[in-house]
Amino acid sequence: MGRAVITQSLEAFKAKGIVRRATIETIHSYYCSEPLVGGEFFSVVLKQDITFKGKPCMSIEEIGIFQVKDGKIIKEHFFYRQVLADWSGRPNLPPHDSTFGYNIRRFHYARFPKAAEFYEVKITKKMKIVLTGSLGHISKPLAEILVRQGHTVTVISSKQDKAKDINAIGAVPAIGSLEDPNFLTASFKGADAVYLMEPPGNFFDPNFDVHEHVAGLARNFVQAVQNSSVRRVVHLSSIGAHTDQNNGLLKFHYNVEKILGQLPAGVAISFMRPVGFYYNLLSFIPIIRSQGAIITNYGGDDPEPWVSPLDIAATVASTITQPFAGRMIQYIASDERSPNEVASILGAAIGRPDLKWVIIPDQQALDGMLAAGMNPSAARGLVEMNAGRRGGRLYEDYFSHRPVLGKVKMTEFASEFAAAYTNANPQPASAH
Repeated sequence: MGRAVITQSLEAFKAKGIVRRATIETIHSYYCSEPLVGGEFFSVVLKQDITFKGKPCMSIEEIGIFQVKDGKIIKEHFFYRQVLADWSGRPNLPPHDSTFGYNIRRFHYARFPKAAEFYEVKITKKMKIVLTGSLGHISKPLAEILVRQGHTVTVISSKQDKAKDINAIGAVPAIGSLEDPNFLTASFKGADAVYLMEPPGNFFDPNFDVHEHVAGLARNFVQAVQNSSVRRVVHLSSIGAHTDQNNGLLKFHYNVEKILGQLPAGVAISFMRPVGFYYNLLSFIPIIRSQGAIITNYGGDDPEPWVSPLDIAATVASTITQPFAGRMIQYIASDERSPNEVASILGAAIGRPDLKWVIIPDQQALDGMLAAGMNPSAARGLVEMNAGRRGGRLYEDYFSHRPVLGKVKMTEFASEFAAAYTNANPQPASAH
């Protein structure tokens, strides 16, 4: 996706790429569909949220058609449109096609030794991918997607009894600790890409320092990626990672992004920033049962983004299996609902149509967490994080780089919530 020109010869093709990269300030998200193959041609849908230097953020959507001969791409043809673009002053732009409303650009090149790289990655090349996160909410569906696509998937877990379950989904278990950089290095060796996430730990351990714990894991990841020569990293970050101010517990995600950002420029990193997880709502089940309401220190009628782990897994799978370069940031969300709407949807699902979302003062929320035995530092971090949701401060960067919403909506999660409510088996909250 770049300037609208016709390019011929390898030298011109390389020069075009250099010119284009120099115009880019930030790539916020990138998507490539699975290919549709017909004879010597294949096509893909490409989407990108991007900010060019001196220009506003824009969304670009393309259909790319590629011709392959003797294992090499010899021609590519793009139909594209731009949204929210200010192209004034951009030279050499062709007119819109009157039939389709798309701009058209063409690149022709031959005798390009690496020209088939994209074709091989998307159609024939099977990758070696290493996942952290054991068989958790995201890593399990992610592993299942990648295995179905034919990739060799290694899943890291700290628990030996998970090996059988990892084998059962067609992946390879690697049992060891994220706190052991030598184990990580050995596990990453030979991988085309790795998916990294930091388990936040036990918020009810009074001596636990979540920020130091997570920073230590991030430093281990940096060491292992460098020592294993991995060149593609997808990292599970979070909403709120754009700042270290007024985001409470989420500050550790900001710190981790900075630590991983110290990796050499030749290591491509895509930072995934999911929003509030649906399953965090399960932690409200006890208070709904005891007091008949959702009670916390934020709420109201302003829309907030929520996400399903299934949509996170699908986005990570799409990103990790396609080429990218530099540093990318991508927000992931499934739905946008206000707290009052959430209460209405969940209440209807559990047979309590009058369920309300009640806002309490920060100190009252903190006192409740401390009374429940939560680590004081973690409790203060959660209260500050939730306070940042009031008035939308926590979501400012998200709404400036709003992603395409995923498939799993709040109304679908409500069925899962109702089942958990019936079984009275809530999940503890996490820092997302």
